[in-house]
Amino acid sequence: MSEYELYFNYARAKFPETVTLRPLLWTNGPAPGLLFWPNPPDSLTSDGRKGQWLHHRQWQHPSILDYQIKADRLQGYDYVGYHGYAKRRYSEIVGVDLEVLCKNVTEPRNSTCSWRGYEDLEVKFMQKLEKGPNEKLRTAKDYFSGCGCWMAKHQSGP
Repeated sequence: MSEYELYFNYARAKFPETVTLRPLLWTNGPAPGLLFWPNPPDSLTSDGRKGQWLHHRQWQHPSILDYQIKADRLQGYDYVGYHGYAKRRYSEIVGVDLEVLCKNVTEPRNSTCSWRGYEDLEVKFMQKLEKGPNEKLRTAKDYFSGCGCWMAKHQSGP
């Protein structure tokens, strides 16, 4: 048992009004250097399959990891464990917690939940912008909104 667990359980037992428990949207994987890159590139696909992760060279791992961390934050994850052995994403959130976490979260709209889809959207936006100034680019926050809950609900194996 860790020192943190001792203090936590002491607070729960002696001062329960000071402790609030809440479920966290969390997941495990992928390994650093893997970036969610769905195929086909224009549809919403589960990130639980191995074939949906693009591997990068060793020297690219730090920047690719930063890129994936940013996407995971935008998707709404509270915690992601990136493990060297993980070839895909593994979610183990209990159904009851998932219901509480995703109760008021809308499903992704016109999104692949990946940078691949967002970058394609940026290119299309620039092409439309050349035709007229009335177009608006969706923000990354809007594009990734609801993706964490959708992925947790739609896990599939390797």
